[in-house]
Amino acid sequence: MTENKGREYCLIVEGAYLTEGDAEHALRDPFIEDWVEQTGHFKIHNMDDIQVTPGVTLGSLGVVMRGRALNWSWNPNHWKRSTKILLGLATIWPVIYMGLFMLSIFSFMLLIPLAQDRSSGNCGDLDLIQLSDKIQNGELKQLTIKRDEIVATDRVGNCEYHTSVTSPHTRAEILQKARALDANGQARVPKIDEETNQPTPLAFPIGIVAFFAAHMLTILLIMGLMPLYIILAVKSDRLDQTTRIFGWFCFV
Repeated sequence: MTENKGREYCLIVEGAYLTEGDAEHALRDPFIEDWVEQTGHFKIHNMDDIQVTPGVTLGSLGVVMRGRALNWSWNPNHWKRSTKILLGLATIWPVIYMGLFMLSIFSFMLLIPLAQDRSSGNCGDLDLIQLSDKIQNGELKQLTIKRDEIVATDRVGNCEYHTSVTSPHTRAEILQKARALDANGQARVPKIDEETNQPTPLAFPIGIVAFFAAHMLTILLIMGLMPLYIILAVKSDRLDQTTRIFGWFCFV
């Protein structure tokens, strides 16, 4: 007695697929496209109506991957859309970065004259003795006490004088002399601003770190893209040997 066993059919789909789902789509898409051309529509239940071979429907087929190794294809036509988009963004980023870098350099050069114009009231530096004499004579209308300097504003005009002061004891003596009363019972310096306790803005060090990181990543990206495009040019079937050699010397 002969036992009638079911026959097993096998369709082979070749390509570089990351998951079984990608391979399954590649297997079914040609049959689905033929079905749409014949009927004009497709629904999921039509999977059991599409005949791969007599007695075998497309819905009854499953995909089993023979190998689990990741096979990378150097043909861009076989790449996933997300891979192409990421490569495109990585390719145009160095150009965008260089444009932003040059724009920041030119902007910085343009802002320096503006900053100099704003500081046109700077009349030079004073030592501690000269500053003390001006306070004693009542020639100043404002003192701005900073962490490492004192900015004095003259009563006549907007002339500013800068005095380097790093000692807290010296700053305290200057403040005491400026707050002392004159013969009219008024402070020798009418307005005093203290800015010694202002913290350093976090934006500056964070910006420096972010700029350095972006700069180094851009350099590494350029170094990685160069051999990638060389390999793509060498392995491309659409380029003849002369074009490949010319492209190699251009990259080198």
